[in-house]
Amino acid sequence: GQQLDLTRCEQIWEFTHVRDAAQGFVALLETPQADGVFNVASGAPAPLRDAVLLLPDMIDRNARPNFGAVPYR
Repeated sequence: GQQLDLTRCEQIWEFTHVRDAAQGFVALLETPQADGVFNVASGAPAPLRDAVLLLPDMIDRNARPNFGAVPYR
């Protein structure tokens, strides 16, 4: 039920489920011709704020995000 002091949370993040990331790494390891740099990602970037707004429902329905209370570094 506490207030969560946060930045404005405008950063664009990309969240990938750990199982999906692991499958991507296994696929690369099992592909002998794979060479170079690979991005393992969901392909669906979103503002950090979107993820933060999901947290009260998962952790504490009374938690209140206080966006903008903390300045960016």
